Amino acid sequence: MKKLLKFLKWVGIGWLALLIAFLAINAFDEKLDPGAAAILDAKPTIAPKENTYFYLAGLTAPLGQDTTEFGQQCITRFLVAAKNKKEMMAILSGGKQSCWGQENTLGSQYTSLKICNRQHKSCFSQIRVQSTAIYGLAEKDKVLLQRYEQLLTMRQFEDIPYYSPLTPFPLFGVTNKLYSALSIVKLQEGNTADFVQRTAAEVKFQRMVLRGNGSLISKFVALAAIRRAAHLTSDVIHAYPKLARQHQTVLLAIAQPLSVPERSLDSAMASEIRFFATNLAPIGEASFFDRWLSHFTLKPN
Repeated sequence: MKKLLKFLKWVGIGWLALLIAFLAINAFDEKLDPGAAAILDAKPTIAPKENTYFYLAGLTAPLGQDTTEFGQQCITRFLVAAKNKKEMMAILSGGKQSCWGQENTLGSQYTSLKICNRQHKSCFSQIRVQSTAIYGLAEKDKVLLQRYEQLLTMRQFEDIPYYSPLTPFPLFGVTNKLYSALSIVKLQEGNTADFVQRTAAEVKFQRMVLRGNGSLISKFVALAAIRRAAHLTSDVIHAYPKLARQHQTVLLAIAQPLSVPERSLDSAMASEIRFFATNLAPIGEASFFDRWLSHFTLKPN
């Protein structure tokens, strides 16, 4: 019996020692590397009024409301909600983490037109037989198209340095597809220069997004838009060979390979680091054990 008690005593001491060692090891975090600290301490470098990110977030702002201001208000609302775990989970589960459809915003009418989906090989061939429908949608969405055209003239883009699972990404929705479709319809009517200039403006804008301080998703969205523009342009040249000779310089700019700054993922990786660094805490209704374990085992640095 004494041997059993002695054994149990040493087992208890051993477990206690392990617990103390565990807590001691995790009691202090290591000092951040200066480079990592600089990434985490990043601040916006572009004034909100000049940042295309906010204009894009507010693209569907109600009539009469400033688009950029609406985008700022929307982003702020989501960032505040992200600090409340219950509210964040409610928004995520409801699939409403978007500025679109908020406060009587302009909802796109782009519902009956199905083009450029993955089940069809050629966007170009789909667009050419739907000119009437495209013009009808363009009339219904003329405010969104006007805002999109204004968007294409902007030359500064930067994702906000810190974001949460609720932060809306600068997705273009369907407005850019409708804009491209309208360019094809105009081309069929003989406006070759109009098509070239509109497509070149889109590609120029998306390349600017790629060069900016963007998140991984922002860069993927921009790259997808460039690829679609390139495919459409290729189809157009096959259908209208003279266009290539008439607008050679502009078309070559559209087809130009991505530059090193446009291919760079430096800002995207920094954005991912900040995302994980600011969203590591247990989400939702975490149990006491989960919170305790996170507190004593998680060393962010």
